[in-house]
Amino acid sequence: MRKITEDEKYLRGIALPEKTRTYEPLGHGVQIDVLLEEVDRAGFAVDQDLSFVHAQDGQIMTGVMNLLHPDATDPDIGIKLGFMNSLNKQRPASIAIGGNVFICTNGMFIGEHVLRKKHCNGVFEEYQSYARETLKFTGDHYLEVLDHKGLMQDITINETKSAELAGRLFWQEEVITGQQLKLLRGEVKNSKNFGMDENGYLSLWDFYNNVTETLKISHAKTYIQDHIRLHDFVTYEFEL
Repeated sequence: MRKITEDEKYLRGIALPEKTRTYEPLGHGVQIDVLLEEVDRAGFAVDQDLSFVHAQDGQIMTGVMNLLHPDATDPDIGIKLGFMNSLNKQRPASIAIGGNVFICTNGMFIGEHVLRKKHCNGVFEEYQSYARETLKFTGDHYLEVLDHKGLMQDITINETKSAELAGRLFWQEEVITGQQLKLLRGEVKNSKNFGMDENGYLSLWDFYNNVTETLKISHAKTYIQDHIRLHDFVTYEFEL
């Protein structure tokens, strides 16, 4: 029996806006149930409790499912499914597929699939169909995650390069905030699993995980996009 966390109970209990002739809200609980059904239909199992970040009194919600599948055999990375919903029409419902780093539960999201219509009439049926189609790409995205992980592990950077990348992620790319920049400095220097060695070197994979560790406190509205923008930045910068 799946455990339902207090966060999930709270999000399921939020009152929906009134349905109109052109607007039909997709409740957070409905979205979660559709995804759970389609995940099971696609042959995946949910590992661990679902986790959520939310804002604006629960009007905006981002959730994460860690998935198990017989073909996902890498010892370091599993499959992570991210999903977003808003009841205030600020964002359409979306799903992103990526990887879950077992040692720290950091997320990697490499592509977001966005529902074409914003909570129009018939949104339930459209979301169900959309979720089913999106999950067909899970295997391809997972293989891409594994490929990029291996490439990043083979790239070594020093403290100066780490500082440059961190500064650009804050100043130019606006992927991280000032608070996250401060956290990132501590992660690079002191992370138990991904910190610099005694000579001031670390792999790009280490740095990437240091950043995703700080993204755990990203805003619900930008949580998935922050991860995708980080991935796009790294893959472009290092031509992965």
